[in-house]
Amino acid sequence: MMHRFLTALVVALLFSVPLSAQANETTFAIVDVQKILEDSKAAKSVQKQVKQHREKLQDEVSKHEDELRQKEKELIDKRGSLSQEEFAKEGQAFEKELMETRKMVQKRRNSLEDALNQSLTTLRDEIGGIVTDISKERGYQIVFSEKRVIFVQNEADITAEVMKRLNQKLSKIELNIKG
Repeated sequence: MMHRFLTALVVALLFSVPLSAQANETTFAIVDVQKILEDSKAAKSVQKQVKQHREKLQDEVSKHEDELRQKEKELIDKRGSLSQEEFAKEGQAFEKELMETRKMVQKRRNSLEDALNQSLTTLRDEIGGIVTDISKERGYQIVFSEKRVIFVQNEADITAEVMKRLNQKLSKIELNIKG
């Protein structure tokens, strides 16, 4: 329903501009924000850092899992030589270590996701600023995201210009991982 409304609004806006104004001046523009979020230098730097941190975390998790499997095996092997009370005590210690490891992994994953979200917010803010600058320079009254547009003439698509300016202004965003 919302999609139909937006499409109708775009069509109405296009036809409400007098033909003479349409021929002389474009008062709207289109930008493919998703493309910029995927292909800009800053976005690629974030993607690379996230990949590196995920791989590092996965390696660390694998080491912890190996250690925990070994401890579990040792605990099972001791079962016959320990009293029920001693076995229960060591079992509880193992469970506590297992839970602490899970919490640590979840905390690091959350920290990475938070850092990614902060980086994407920074990137979106920069894109918004650049789009605003281009709009003021060229007199655009409205800028649409490409996601909802069915057809656009090439001169109304400012994605390449936004990408160029963003790459010049911001080529890298450092992930700020806490914890």
